[in-house]
Amino acid sequence: MTDTICTFAAHGLKCFTCISYESLDDCEKDQMVQECPSYYTRCINMTLILPPSTGFETKQFARGCSPVNVCNYAKQGFESCKSFTSLDLQGQNVTCDVSCCTNDLCNESAVPVVSIVMLVACALWALVR
Repeated sequence: MTDTICTFAAHGLKCFTCISYESLDDCEKDQMVQECPSYYTRCINMTLILPPSTGFETKQFARGCSPVNVCNYAKQGFESCKSFTSLDLQGQNVTCDVSCCTNDLCNESAVPVVSIVMLVACALWALVR
């Protein structure tokens, strides 16, 4: 009976994972499916494109597993990113987009778990500095 209890395990959420500093297409070509740890209850999509005229030039495209608090924090941080759209950027576009979802493989068309969390944290840190 102990063996039965000990071997029972819930299956975690499955998310697409990828990262690119070039393009969403580049991210998607190396995309993998990952089973998330139990405390990562969201799949996340993130796109951040800031042109040189913002002073924070970057391109980041990522998908992966995320804990709910990182999703919430990222959404708040990306709201401040959107303030760049009100600046005169000589016609250059700013893209700040993050979305989270809770179903298996729900982050299609937007690695590793630590990388996506670090990417979001670093992007937000750069924005608030």
